[in-house]
Amino acid sequence: AALVAFAIILLLGPATIRYLHRLKFGQHVRDQGPARHQKKSGTPTMGGVLIILAVTVSSLLMSESHTALPYALFVAVGYGLIGLIDDFIIVMTKRSLGLRARQKLLGQILVALVLAFHVLSEPRLGSCLLIPFQGTFVHLPSWLFLVVATTTVVGSANAVNITDGLDGLAAGATAVAMTVYAIVAYTFGSGELAVFAAAVAGAC
Repeated sequence: AALVAFAIILLLGPATIRYLHRLKFGQHVRDQGPARHQKKSGTPTMGGVLIILAVTVSSLLMSESHTALPYALFVAVGYGLIGLIDDFIIVMTKRSLGLRARQKLLGQILVALVLAFHVLSEPRLGSCLLIPFQGTFVHLPSWLFLVVATTTVVGSANAVNITDGLDGLAAGATAVAMTVYAIVAYTFGSGELAVFAAAVAGAC
């Protein structure tokens, strides 16, 4: 899955970048940042579309089952669409800010809630948390599980904002993290989520 996603990026990446250059879909750098970052103004944005495409195609092709995978892809594509809208506004308005923070947060929370409700409704999943390295489970009230699950998804997505914007830093950190998640998912018997995580690592 990692190799397929990597190959898709290699094959489609150069043409996509040239096309975005032609459309003048360039990043607008904030004036408040370091002066050396100003030369990066005009760097093609919306490259995340290519990553989402590679992850989706690779995951669907390489996964032997599609039970949990659609929900992982739902979150990835949902968050990707939020990012796409954000980038599109930046490009169209020629400013460094797109969606307002509360607008992005609302969209992220809604997507995360769909996943949380799905997990809660699955008998084999439910509202219990596995304590790492101990093998014990903690059963949470449904409302608390929804809060914990939604906060975890939204918090993890926004943690990338700290590194995003510096060349390759977000993608590099994500590739390492998703490799670990692939190993964890495989260890716990979720092959399709291991495939998904590996596809994200390969795409990054």
